[in-house]
Amino acid sequence: MTNFKLVDTPIFVDLREGHYNVWITGGLSVSLPDDFQMNVTNKASGIKVPVYTNRLKVRDFNEVNYFHLDIPSNDRYEISIENYQGIVVKKTMLFITKLFFPKVAIQDIGLKLQKKG
Repeated sequence: MTNFKLVDTPIFVDLREGHYNVWITGGLSVSLPDDFQMNVTNKASGIKVPVYTNRLKVRDFNEVNYFHLDIPSNDRYEISIENYQGIVVKKTMLFITKLFFPKVAIQDIGLKLQKKG
């Protein structure tokens, strides 16, 4: 499992072959700007790994499973996030209470890569 803050990207991480879930951490309600982009690139070959948005957003304690990806080989990868400044994360997902809860500060929003299986 790899955890990092949005503001700390790009990061370099060694990943093993397999399926990964990508969780946005910091709250239960997540709204991404239209131009938000997550890039995962193999450092040795320069090949970009496709990142897919989950249709069903599973929620867990203060995190949302938003993306998934398949790492094709054990290697070092660069993970970068573009246009994250407009992301809105709130601690609650209930519509009425979202009106009164402040946004989570951008420096407190993170990502967690979790290998499935």
